[in-house]
Amino acid sequence: MKMKTKGAASTQFRRDAAVSSFGHREFRRDREGSALFAVVPITLLLASLGAALLLGSVNDSRESGQSVRNFQANLVAEAVALRAIGSIEASIAQSQATPTQLGSPDQPLESHGGKGWASITELSAGVYSIEVEAESGLTERRLEVVVDSPFASIYDYSIFAGNSSGDPNYELRLSGYGSEADSIDGSVFSAGDVVFDGDSFATGEVRAGGMIFGGTGMEGFEESLPDLAAEAYDVNHDYDVGDLFDSATWQWGTPGGWALQLPASSPAHIFRRSPTDRWASWRATPKLDYWLEDPYTPLGVDPQQDGSDAYAITLDGDSGEDKVFYIDGNLWIDNTKSFSFKFQNNNGEPVRVTFVVEGNITFTDNVFYDNNDLDAVAFVALADPNVSDSGNIKFGDPTGGTLEHVSSFMYAENDFVDFHLDSAGSKDVTLFGNMTAGNHVDIERDFVHSNGTVSHSQLELTFDDRISDGAVQLTGLPSGDSQSANLSLRMWRYVTQ
Repeated sequence: MKMKTKGAASTQFRRDAAVSSFGHREFRRDREGSALFAVVPITLLLASLGAALLLGSVNDSRESGQSVRNFQANLVAEAVALRAIGSIEASIAQSQATPTQLGSPDQPLESHGGKGWASITELSAGVYSIEVEAESGLTERRLEVVVDSPFASIYDYSIFAGNSSGDPNYELRLSGYGSEADSIDGSVFSAGDVVFDGDSFATGEVRAGGMIFGGTGMEGFEESLPDLAAEAYDVNHDYDVGDLFDSATWQWGTPGGWALQLPASSPAHIFRRSPTDRWASWRATPKLDYWLEDPYTPLGVDPQQDGSDAYAITLDGDSGEDKVFYIDGNLWIDNTKSFSFKFQNNNGEPVRVTFVVEGNITFTDNVFYDNNDLDAVAFVALADPNVSDSGNIKFGDPTGGTLEHVSSFMYAENDFVDFHLDSAGSKDVTLFGNMTAGNHVDIERDFVHSNGTVSHSQLELTFDDRISDGAVQLTGLPSGDSQSANLSLRMWRYVTQ
């Protein structure tokens, strides 16, 4: 049986009323002695009634005065809270440290004829608690507020699954025990459920449109998907690889087999189309297939799969700096001779490129940066409306499961799926970047041996926050609509003194 942990988003808070309501007063008169009123002078009766009304008026006045003082203190507390929220938003917008204090008992903030101060605590990534102390005359008020900073885009999550298909049964599942447990360093979002089985965990905020099992986080949460149609990649790009390949010729290449290739002077020389030694991979696909491999650099085999002898993909100066390569077809990162690839720029500058593929992207070999602090590469898989199996990113090697490491930012319009990662060849897959999909992220990696035992291919994902914090900007990335500097209210309540 799964243990369900209710997330913070499922709890609704209501703001306390600023002014109390008054109860009805009931005045009774005993029926006994009613005959006396027949002989009591009318003036005495009026005097008695006047005294009673005066006494009630005094009591009502006292209650009304206290209500006004409470209301005044509430205004002071709320004004201080709003100033604290504004200071948090300003710090986020300017990428500065969030203040921990606003005013103090010795130097309070003044507002609405009173004074107050606030303490600010970041409870978790993007979630802030504000505690306000306020005074108006002799009346004191204490207000507690919790606000949340919505993420700016899909690239603020280590794993993002948008469930665009609306599948009511979709769940993002992480699993594994002990040294095989999935480890996610960053925040996670699923528009469906999130399930942590075994010893798997995520270090950041966990948000789900559905429920969260085996962990804590925010349930009932919504995130927007990027408007890919508005990006119009078919016209908004720097290089149309298909158009450039109109002048390609068949050549024998170092990467293996015969393939259509371009001269070294072409910015698209880092691709080969339809290599003959991998014809089984492309002969059945409905679109043209391109391989990301450079026939003009020495072959690096990288037997240790650590990037120390990776096969270089060398971009030529300007083509490696803030450029978008568009491919109407499928893209493969897959070589029969080398285990790994590494990006580099021949002018020594950082590599900053985005590969947009209207088809599928398949990773069967490792991808490394030459410099993790400076280089940045994104892969975007778009769905072709005429091809049902498209817009996916596939991970794994169908012949050996040798994929071990990928450094990049990745977004699949449809699904992010395993591709033979459950075979005995891969026991640990490490990612530096993110794993994002408009629809599903399906990363089940259990391999059942002939004796019935199960091995789990561990996923270790380290979130690359350089896009999120503004350290790196990549041309052509799809992004969400929300702005991280705008805070959302999660709780607002007055605390009894």
